[in-house]
Amino acid sequence: MVAATGMEGSVDSPAAVTLATLSTLLEEHAYLAGIAVKAAYSTGLDSEAFAAAAAVLDDNSVALADLIGSVDADSRQPFLDLWREHVGFFVDYAVGALTEDEAMVEQAKLDLGSYGESAGAFFESLSGGVIESNAVQMGLGVHIDTLGQAIESLAAVYR
Repeated sequence: MVAATGMEGSVDSPAAVTLATLSTLLEEHAYLAGIAVKAAYSTGLDSEAFAAAAAVLDDNSVALADLIGSVDADSRQPFLDLWREHVGFFVDYAVGALTEDEAMVEQAKLDLGSYGESAGAFFESLSGGVIESNAVQMGLGVHIDTLGQAIESLAAVYR
């Protein structure tokens, strides 16, 4: 491996497997969030389709928390609480976009920005500074922008 990449380590080390699993779960999260928004808009927040999509999205949240817990058991529940909070902010964003409640959308965006700061601090602390808060915030900024654009596009169709 070192000769080919100049990097030491094994692709099947616990750290590499954890990183690959994290990447997979985060990618799943983005897709599942989009599916949940689509279900909410097309069938309603009270529909079985939305409930099912939201349940699968929450299963993904629990899987992420379990992965965090495998690194630090005491961080599992705080992470899950923080993560679920950000999902709620996206629900607020989606409802505000659909109902054209600009104040609700703006508050959701502010809440999501604050979440980025909280999540950044969480991961910086969890990793002992190896993962910098700013890097987490930038990554979440991409997630917020991407899902925000999907929310806005779908809201325009379903209004």
